[in-house]
Amino acid sequence: MKFIKFTEHNEWEGETWMFYLQLDENENEIKKLKNLIKKREDYEIQDKIFDEKEVNILVDNSQSGYLAFHNKVIGKFNCNNIILSKNDDNLYKGGIRDLFKRKGNDNS
Repeated sequence: MKFIKFTEHNEWEGETWMFYLQLDENENEIKKLKNLIKKREDYEIQDKIFDEKEVNILVDNSQSGYLAFHNKVIGKFNCNNIILSKNDDNLYKGGIRDLFKRKGNDNS
């Protein structure tokens, strides 16, 4: 499985969290996400592709604060449910994880 890194810079918590998003079968939705966040300073997507072994090492050795600094996110991604307005932002504090649906409810 291949992954792409989505980074959230959270000013309130003073932390940066990396979410390695499943790229396989989500390529088009990831492209949409890139376009949605391209003018934002709090979110970014890196073009480098990571394999699952690399992601597992990062996640297994991650430190944490408010959230773990490295997070693996698998499942089917739907970009249509993203809200990025002044008063509402469902990507905030790791909300990206909730937009990936797995068989069952475990997104870890």
